[in-house]
Amino acid sequence: MLAAVAVLLGLFATGSAVVNMLGQVAFAVGVAMLVAVLGSPHGAADELTAFRHCWCATAGAGLSAALAATLLRRRSSRSRH
Repeated sequence: MLAAVAVLLGLFATGSAVVNMLGQVAFAVGVAMLVAVLGSPHGAADELTAFRHCWCATAGAGLSAALAATLLRRRSSRSRH
């Protein structure tokens, strides 16, 4: 919710709605990604492999999001100075 702090007071409702909408979209995309990676494995070995692929995909998405947030934060702090 830190993104909503930068919104002007008159536009707070709109800013809050956009932040919440982006959270919902991110959740839906994350679930869709996991379902796509998990697929429908058959047998214990395939299930374990699919589970490991899900963990790797989740870790990759998390690292990508952390990198994007870091780059956005640096860019935002440069524009203030």
